[in-house]
Amino acid sequence: MTQTSRTWIRAVAVFAVLTLMVAACSSTEDTEDAADTQTDDADTAAAEPTDEADPEDQAGDDGDSGGDDATEETASEDAAAASGDDQGADEGEITATPTADLCPDDGTTYVVGYDTFSESQEFAAARFDGLQMWEEELGCIEIIRAVDNADGATALANVRTFINREVDGVLLLQVVSDAQAGIVQELDEAGIPVMATDIAAPGAPFLSASDAEAGVQAGEALVAAHQDSGAEESPWVVLVKVPAAGEVVGQRMAEAERVITEQLDVPSEQVVSVEVTQQTSEEAFNATRQAQGVIPDDVPVLVTAVNDELALGAFQALDQADRGRTLTVVGIGGLSAGLQATCQFDQWAGTVDFDPFGQTGYIVSMMLRLMSGQDVPDEFFTPTEVIGPEQVAERYPEQCPA
Repeated sequence: MTQTSRTWIRAVAVFAVLTLMVAACSSTEDTEDAADTQTDDADTAAAEPTDEADPEDQAGDDGDSGGDDATEETASEDAAAASGDDQGADEGEITATPTADLCPDDGTTYVVGYDTFSESQEFAAARFDGLQMWEEELGCIEIIRAVDNADGATALANVRTFINREVDGVLLLQVVSDAQAGIVQELDEAGIPVMATDIAAPGAPFLSASDAEAGVQAGEALVAAHQDSGAEESPWVVLVKVPAAGEVVGQRMAEAERVITEQLDVPSEQVVSVEVTQQTSEEAFNATRQAQGVIPDDVPVLVTAVNDELALGAFQALDQADRGRTLTVVGIGGLSAGLQATCQFDQWAGTVDFDPFGQTGYIVSMMLRLMSGQDVPDEFFTPTEVIGPEQVAERYPEQCPA
């Protein structure tokens, strides 16, 4: 599959939402065994919910900017130390381009049960497209997908089906953090290796973009944009958070807040936290509209959120208020909502690109090593970066129509 194809795959996906889905539906999985109503390559036939999650997104939460100084100072350093850009000797084989050298010598194929929060949501769809590409290219891994629709009980049922099938490993893009411990426990008891992505699971190797680093990058981009604007007045800050997503994902807003308040000396009373449950731009719009009354007219306002969709909703609410405020926005995720807004609106400085399609090479490389009994790191963070209008237009031209 060419890079153009990869870009097309990501561009055509409709961006529903990036983090937790709160609508819970049951999912089913077709299987090869007629008695069990399963097929090796079938997806579950569950109905898709209306509210989708950001894994990344892994994958957002309402982390405070507090915490002890040591934690604050080392958050981004820890992310870099275990990232795709800076691996130790043992982790060196976990790369974006796995090779057939990682496949079993005897020519057998690993069967992997893959539980995901959605089939059609943009992040999830891009992730599965990438996994399928590596499945075809390597020829030694078979991905069996089951959709849980962001419901922990359904995710556990899917995993039990994988256990009954005696798969060689289980890969999780499961976004209900409270459900992870029970899932891992059952897999451990069955002796099946498990790897979590985007939402950490106790005792399982974990791969994700670094939530802390994403927050740092978004914060630094907002600081730079504010300084470049020449504004002398201390800005107000709007952060859209999702408490239900858990502490790890909450690091995005915690780190963004820390960077902005420290570097621009913003007092705490000028930080407006907007909390949402259903992660749609509409909910972010409504919640921000209710919260924005405390922000004075004619002041600079810096905006970021757990994901691009929420940042877009907050931006629209503040923009439509038409109170003379100077808005600057940086999203997180790098999917359609953020890419298009970066091209369309002068107020958008950019988005932190997670590249869910590109992440799959790292995932497959790490998963193959895990199933073969090799050592893998407890955590592995894939690279992220802020991309502005010019980079978006160059990398994803479909998102920036003339």
